[in-house]
Amino acid sequence: SVTVSGTPPFTYKWYKNGTTLVKTTTDTIGHTSIYSFAASPVVHGMNGWTFGVTVTNCRCGLGSSCTSTGCSVTSSAAVMTVNCPVMSAPVICCGGGGPSCVSSGWVTFSFSTPAVAGATYNWNTYFGSSSLQNPSFSYFVPNTLCEGSFMYNYLTITLNGCTSPVANSLLDIYTPSFISNPPSDRIICSGEVVSFNPINGCYLYMYYTHTAPSYISGFTGTGLDNINDTLINTGTIPYIVTYTIFLGGSPCGTTSYSFNVTVNPPPHVTVNSPTICLGDVALLTESGADSYTWSSGISLTGINTATASPLVTTTYTVTGTNACGTDTATSTVTVVNTIDPTITTSNDTIYANQSGATYQWLNCNTGYSPIAGATNPYYVVTANGHYAVAITIGTCKDTSTCASFQTVAINENNTDDGITIYPNPTTGQLTVNSEQLIVKEVHICNVLGAMVNDKWLMLNGTIATIDMSGYSNGLYFMEIKTEQGVVRKKVIKE
Repeated sequence: SVTVSGTPPFTYKWYKNGTTLVKTTTDTIGHTSIYSFAASPVVHGMNGWTFGVTVTNCRCGLGSSCTSTGCSVTSSAAVMTVNCPVMSAPVICCGGGGPSCVSSGWVTFSFSTPAVAGATYNWNTYFGSSSLQNPSFSYFVPNTLCEGSFMYNYLTITLNGCTSPVANSLLDIYTPSFISNPPSDRIICSGEVVSFNPINGCYLYMYYTHTAPSYISGFTGTGLDNINDTLINTGTIPYIVTYTIFLGGSPCGTTSYSFNVTVNPPPHVTVNSPTICLGDVALLTESGADSYTWSSGISLTGINTATASPLVTTTYTVTGTNACGTDTATSTVTVVNTIDPTITTSNDTIYANQSGATYQWLNCNTGYSPIAGATNPYYVVTANGHYAVAITIGTCKDTSTCASFQTVAINENNTDDGITIYPNPTTGQLTVNSEQLIVKEVHICNVLGAMVNDKWLMLNGTIATIDMSGYSNGLYFMEIKTEQGVVRKKVIKE
């Protein structure tokens, strides 16, 4: 408001901050010496506004009906003062009360009192500042953050241009211990070094353990040091050693890292030394390496198999290789039990020339089928055909060529050769009488050619009595050896 002295009527022109206001009045309107305006709310930004007024009347001394321009005068400026209300510092709900353990993530701070409409919240933290129309502020805690115990977070609130006192809260955040160069699995040869030195970790207090069998050696660390072990594998196969590293010192507990070390042994080549029969093939099997090379005389049949067919006992050398070196071994192939598969024929009898063996006579006409009971070193042929013998000594076996018989005949009781047998058929006693030839011995064979009796000698070389009462009924063949040769006769036992 303004107080004016002089000759009325007066006209008032109001100004705010140097700008003419719309409201211009005369006395006829009333309240002309007072200027009022509405502001809701009154904010601190209005503090310092200036107001003034220019007052004008008619020509000085003229009556109220004068129309000429009168006198005017402008007041000095009045300054408006807006005082902020008394504000208390905001309260941050989070912080203190013990450590918050996080690996990584968002940590949110907010007021514990209701939000105020139109307020601005001004956060100033370890990680930066922000002005948000929001009573909360979030930021990311990286996993490289070791400790947040000394990170104060500051907050003020601004409302209607008035700012509250500063509030602060201690950010008490911890992360577990970590290593910035975590270990990885690896493969080494026996005798090589496995090492690991952790760097840039939080609360780094390291100790480690390992698991390994007795044939893995070279663990030199105490368990509280960096790993620097020269590992030896005295076994024959790769083995995986597992190291487990434990990191301590953080209020959030212990962190562990594990990694595997595959310790490959040097090659350790082994090979069998078989025994074979002459003409057979020896199978050689190697192991203990990834690849193999042999001396001459060997045929490779697979990654770890080979064959050899020596004529005499022979020693071979194999060299095995893997990523960790080479190794050699020898294999001796022993050739044993050479069999003589030849045969000799005499009249109707075949003889095997190999002695001291096991024999099985075969019928070549029926696909080399075994002849039942024909297991002597000789075979008396009873029918035309082709015959051979399978000879076995130990594990070795060989078969003769086939001998051909096309003129086998049985002389029964004719007397052209001067030898008679009677009675034939017989039920028991059988007499052999030679009137012309001197008989040396007599054999009886079954239809299979197998001898069924010991030899009988002729009395004075001319007569013999043979008891066949214990023989099974059937057909038999009598072989009578004389000075002139062998006479064969058919005998029937009833």
